[in-house]
This record gives sequence, C-alpha cells and structure tokens, in this order.
Amino acid sequence: MQLLKFAEWSCNNRKEALSGSNAHRLVPFVENEIHETCEVAQKLPVIELNTYELQYSVIGRDGKTYVVDLRNKSCYCRCFDLDKYPCVHCNSGCDDSLETER
Repeated sequence: MQLLKFAEWSCNNRKEALSGSNAHRLVPFVENEIHETCEVAQKLPVIELNTYELQYSVIGRDGKTYVVDLRNKSCYCRCFDLDKYPCVHCNSGCDDSLETER
C-alpha cells in the first residue's frame, strides 16, 4: 500500500518538475538562503582585486577579509566551495561586479 502511494507521489512530482524551465529553478531552501543574504551582502565593503578574473576582497560582518573568486566559484569562507551556492561574500562580489558593468 505504501509503495503505491510513493509511486503516485513520485509520478506527480516528476511531472511538476518537468513542467517548467530548470534554468532558473532553485530548491526552496537555497532560494531562501540567497534571499536572506542579499540584504546583508549589499552592506559589506567590497574591494575589486582583479576585474578580468572576477576576484574581490569582501570584509565580512565578523571583520575578517574574504577573497571571492567568482570565475572559479570559490570563497575563503569555503561555504561557496562546499555548498555549491553563493555565500554572503559572493553575493557582495556579484553586486559589485554588476555595479561595475553599469
């Protein structure tokens, strides 16, 4: 009985997952994490280290300096490297990168 319910649930969720574009879809947890860090990221001081390599120095809320490498998707805090989604420092670097392009 439970196997049948699991199969039905899997089928319904598969249909839902395939119905939209995957290009911009995030897991709700990741989407919430990024949303929460965006406001903080806008307030962190950012120094551009290398425009071509997209490297930035970001001073975190804890006063430590974090080097962000957007091209290689890494940050000295290692959250971006391990979690595979941008940390607050990377969001700061992205904000600075977008402002530079304008």
